[in-house]
Amino acid sequence: MGFIVVNHSHQVNMSSTLSAQGRELDRQLDGLPGLAVEREAALAPLTTFRIGGPARWLVEVSTLRGLCRLLPEIERAGVPFWLLGLGSNLLVPDPGGVGQA
Repeated sequence: MGFIVVNHSHQVNMSSTLSAQGRELDRQLDGLPGLAVEREAALAPLTTFRIGGPARWLVEVSTLRGLCRLLPEIERAGVPFWLLGLGSNLLVPDPGGVGQA
């Protein structure tokens, strides 16, 4: 179906401690069917320009049921996320870059 990038930001320190909600989401991701989860995933290979920093979680959704189970968990954890298509017309900031939103 597609990818969901969870908690990507040039301000995210991958070695920083997750909040309690983030730790719970980390546990929940492993138990949800229809998802393939990659932690601290490089996003550059998914973009046309092959640039971009990491995401705390990259979730590949293979079923509608998986998506329907994932989105409430992300919302409950209160972490930002992006829905990705095929990576075209997408620029992902590198960590520590200047002028990124």
